[in-house]
Amino acid sequence: MCTKKIAFLKVKNRNNSVSIGALVLMDELSRCGYPVEICDYKTAFNYTHVLVSMTATDDIYDIFRQCHKNNWENRTFTAFVGGFGCQNPVALSGFIDYAFFGRADGIIADYLNDPEKYYEHSFKLTAPHLVTLRQVEKLYPYPIIYGANKSRWVEKFIGCPYRCKFCHYSHNRNYIGDGIYINNGISTGSPEIMLKDICNLTEKLGRLTAALDGYSERLRFLFGKKITWDMVEDAIDTLASFKGNTYFKLYNICNFPTETEDDEKEFIDFFDDYTSHTKKADGIVKIDIFNTAFRPSLNTPMERSPVRLYPEARRENPDIVSQNGFVVKYTHLAKGAKEHLKDVVSIRYCDKAHIEKIALHDNFDFDLTDYLREYPESEELNFKFIQGK
Repeated sequence: MCTKKIAFLKVKNRNNSVSIGALVLMDELSRCGYPVEICDYKTAFNYTHVLVSMTATDDIYDIFRQCHKNNWENRTFTAFVGGFGCQNPVALSGFIDYAFFGRADGIIADYLNDPEKYYEHSFKLTAPHLVTLRQVEKLYPYPIIYGANKSRWVEKFIGCPYRCKFCHYSHNRNYIGDGIYINNGISTGSPEIMLKDICNLTEKLGRLTAALDGYSERLRFLFGKKITWDMVEDAIDTLASFKGNTYFKLYNICNFPTETEDDEKEFIDFFDDYTSHTKKADGIVKIDIFNTAFRPSLNTPMERSPVRLYPEARRENPDIVSQNGFVVKYTHLAKGAKEHLKDVVSIRYCDKAHIEKIALHDNFDFDLTDYLREYPESEELNFKFIQGK
């Protein structure tokens, strides 16, 4: 008889849901004879083992705040944290027992039985040490059924072969996959595809997501995202060749080191010129451009790069509408300098008190030098616990 009562914590606003990584582990545990439920911060006390998934590094603030509010320092269960956003979780040491780094599928049941056995990929948060990210050699073999509509997800790719210098995913996951990368959109709300692959589509995608990541060709090539404006034009032409409406969510990274106003002007000029001069197409393409600010990610070639906070007061670019039905919308930047700084602190902190100040009091009354400066190769990164893959 199973004596463990296991639950995954529902975090943020996922409507009784958890991340796809959590769903994979829940599926594997159930196949091993361990049924898994979903709990909140209060009902966590009804279980023996509670798993917390960080999908982004700044999840640490909400987790810290809710654990503090719900008395997790006096927990009666063993708590584990992991996930793609689990880069520097030690500030949670008062609330969570163990952190796991990398992919846990294939070993999760054994790990929960004896976490100390996996010293290479895991540590007690009260005694952190250097770890390597656990990798897998094959895709998860079982389909995942999720949501009220019983949607079906099958893993087709892990990692990315293009190795952009800023990309945590590319440098922290072994690449497994073949053909055109299309993620069915459980995390993005629409299918996600490499921009360079859009021109190879043979069927219409009514909604899709891709990333450009750099205002100019200079910036993109400097940091490994080798996308030309001709490739962007080919991609939009392909989408417009399908009849009907297409919604294209295009992510872009701004505030890269060395970025200038000329780089941003090149970006605006391209979309202005394209929408003004393109010929009438079969379909209408609405492009929503979402800007997010660069922040160094651990275990990437740019982990030591300096950070420039973008200002609270920002010039927003106007939407562009062509007579031929194309629309380019510049979605307002969701984060100002304070929110951007939260992202950076969640990775580069050495003093756990800084996380507590932000999580509980939204207080940045501490020296920001080490969060914004460049780190020379000769200097040890005291906030880094991950080494290699």
